[in-house]
Amino acid sequence: ILKSGVIHKSIRKFQTITIKNRLNAQGGLSCVALITFALLSQFNTDALSSRNQSNIEQIAKRSTIMKLATTTHVEFKIQVQEWENLLLRGQNENDFSKYKKAFDEKHLVVEQELEQLKTLWTDLGESPEKIELLHTAHTELLDAYLKALQNYQPNNINSIAVVDSLVRGLDRETDKLFDELVSASETEL
Repeated sequence: ILKSGVIHKSIRKFQTITIKNRLNAQGGLSCVALITFALLSQFNTDALSSRNQSNIEQIAKRSTIMKLATTTHVEFKIQVQEWENLLLRGQNENDFSKYKKAFDEKHLVVEQELEQLKTLWTDLGESPEKIELLHTAHTELLDAYLKALQNYQPNNINSIAVVDSLVRGLDRETDKLFDELVSASETEL
């Protein structure tokens, strides 16, 4: 009963407030609600903007990895082509030096790009295992090429076939690992 009496008195007091005061009170409450809504909206907008910026940065990193993986694969294919140039066109000393230098330079480019890929890959929190496996295969391939090259005799055209037979097809595994890396950079990242 006491509660209903309090409510009854509050209703009477509200009825005695003038329309002007009621409108002012309603306007004030509306302003408070509008300011609260604006502040919440600004907070949400800032949070979304921050998340969007982070997403944009992640997409840019992933795009860089995809491009670099593809470029490194192309550089590897050029390195293999330089090996073939060395064997087929390296019969005189100047040509041999020229093609050996080009082969060595491409090897270094591939190695440097693999290191860059490893850094970018791990920066995204991914395991560098694929890149390390590829790096090992690439290094082992170089070792096999250099070992086979010891059998190369510039004055003996038949030595080309001997050297080629020692390394024929060895680049396919490394090439396959590059394909897998490029594919992973497009799908897993």
